[in-house]
Amino acid sequence: KDPTDDPTKVKESTAMTVILSSNDSIYYYFGITDPKVEVTNFSKDGIRKVLLEKNAAQVQQINLLKVKLNKKEITKDEYRKKVSEVKADKDALMVLIKADDTSKYKNLVDILDEMSITNIGRYAIVDLTPEEIELIKTIGTPQAIIN
Repeated sequence: KDPTDDPTKVKESTAMTVILSSNDSIYYYFGITDPKVEVTNFSKDGIRKVLLEKNAAQVQQINLLKVKLNKKEITKDEYRKKVSEVKADKDALMVLIKADDTSKYKNLVDILDEMSITNIGRYAIVDLTPEEIELIKTIGTPQAIIN
């Protein structure tokens, strides 16, 4: 099911689609219409860097909450509640995770780890659309980024 058809519509300005593919490669794009597809991987300068940059405001808010927690200005319960609120913010990044038939299960586990590491609370695992399958085929497997 296409998330853009869902009544809990994803705002185009907050949407990021991540497509897991063969050889640990990751295709990604922002928005919903007219995607400008880029390619990365799971290296240190790969998808984590992209996610941290796009989720910088939430990461900063959570880091400030950690400081307050460490200074004992807020309790652990208050910290958890406030972190959940930051992650659930409707203006925060919403990542749509998709996998093609050539990706490995390990890649899905790895991208879910990245959601946690980069403090992304809004994500969903959804099916690839036929248009996205064609889009990936036209780009091809990027040998240059595969280590």
